[in-house]
Amino acid sequence: MLPIIPLAIGVGAVVAGAALPARRRSEHRRELAAATATARAAHNRLGFCLETLAPGDNAAAADSLARARERWHTTGALLAEATTAEECRVADEVAAAGMDHIVRACRLLGTPLPYSGAVDDTGA
Repeated sequence: MLPIIPLAIGVGAVVAGAALPARRRSEHRRELAAATATARAAHNRLGFCLETLAPGDNAAAADSLARARERWHTTGALLAEATTAEECRVADEVAAAGMDHIVRACRLLGTPLPYSGAVDDTGA
């Protein structure tokens, strides 16, 4: 009977050791999916604002919108290449920088944000 106990402990250790990498991969996939969804939402929000706003003849607003469009393109490129949650977070930060330019353009144009999400447009 005594050899069965060490054998059971050994089998349990092997099973636990095999399950750990699978759990880590699962956590990695969930984290990547969440980060990707967040960054894609920011990218879509930025694109919506760019499609909605027109600078008219306001050169400063046109410059802000051009900078926001650059951030939008960069965010899209980063998302297309992203394989880690950290890369998705960088894309989200670039989109947030684009939204800062959108907020500036709206202030220059005297219009409200076309999308009122998590961006502070109060000027505070």
